[in-house]
Amino acid sequence: MPMYWLPMLVFLLPAIGAHGALWLSQTHELIEVCNPYLDGCTSISAAGRNEPAIFLFRGMLMPKAVLLALFWPLCGHWLRCLGARPSIWHWTIAAMGIGGAVFLLLYLLFLGTEGEVHRLLRRYGVHLYFFCTYSAQVLATWRLYRMGPAAQVPTALVRILVAQCVLMLAIGVTALPAAEWWLDRSRVNNAMAWNMAALGMSWFLVTAIAWWHTSFRVSGSTSTTH
Repeated sequence: MPMYWLPMLVFLLPAIGAHGALWLSQTHELIEVCNPYLDGCTSISAAGRNEPAIFLFRGMLMPKAVLLALFWPLCGHWLRCLGARPSIWHWTIAAMGIGGAVFLLLYLLFLGTEGEVHRLLRRYGVHLYFFCTYSAQVLATWRLYRMGPAAQVPTALVRILVAQCVLMLAIGVTALPAAEWWLDRSRVNNAMAWNMAALGMSWFLVTAIAWWHTSFRVSGSTSTTH
């Protein structure tokens, strides 16, 4: 069975959930109408924590968390099928990725709830989700890059994956000083979070194309023909 649908869903579910929740919250006048990617008028959490938006937000992202836990072990298997030697890095990729899925669920379970403890759980959940998922993405991209042409993945796709990882790092590194220089720190942080999330989601879209190109299946067979 072709498996490219798995990373494709990991891309589509949060894209629909986040932007659908944003539209619902703006339509119901729960948040300011704006483009959060440019002016950071609202956070991702604010867009999805109130009714009715929270139902769509959770309804899309909870299945994504489950699919993430399935995706990362298969990603390591895909790399081995392409020719990467079995190593501890593949286990690390799976562990970090599954950890990210668990922390995403933690964040979603306490989204929209009140209390200081719940707020801390949401904060740690979302921060650790981003950290674990980004770490897994970097490791997987690095392993793919090291294989070079032998991986049978188009060079353009590999370069896009590398660029996405570099851009996410650049946004993260510049977030703190940019927030210090800007008058409204929350808007800077919100805009950077939206853009980092978009890059993180699109990484799975590019990976889905790579899985399709190599005809990756559950059996682990790969080829460059269709």
